Amino acid sequence: MSPHGAPAPVSGPSTDTPSSRVLVVGATGSVGRHVVAAASRPGLRIRALARDADRARSLLPDVEVVTGDLEDPDSLTAAVRDVDGIVFTHGSGSGAYEQVDYGGVATVLLAALIVAVLVRTDDRRATGSPTEDADGPAVPVLAH
Repeated sequence: MSPHGAPAPVSGPSTDTPSSRVLVVGATGSVGRHVVAAASRPGLRIRALARDADRARSLLPDVEVVTGDLEDPDSLTAAVRDVDGIVFTHGSGSGAYEQVDYGGVATVLLAALIVAVLVRTDDRRATGSPTEDADGPAVPVLAH
């Protein structure tokens, strides 16, 4: 256990292949700190989403920290870029279930979709691929 109350990460085996990056939403919470420690054991690279980056860095000194707000998708694009998985451990603690608990999941996933579309579009431009292929349009259409 670290002096800040978080379980100490255990290093995983070294490999020649790059490890996966996992975003932990709610990483500074009581459950999130255990998730960060457990995910660090097999050598995963952890990225923590935090409202307060200084607090997160003090609690999780060996973890990449990105600042974001679960109610603002634009603030989340850096957090979701280049991640291989997302673990949600957040909770409002104040009863803001619609906006933070449920809405936060939707907002993070929306940011991930936006990033995926931008990357796919950039990849197609770089390779000269058509904007539409046998799989359908390059940019998915979302309807409410």
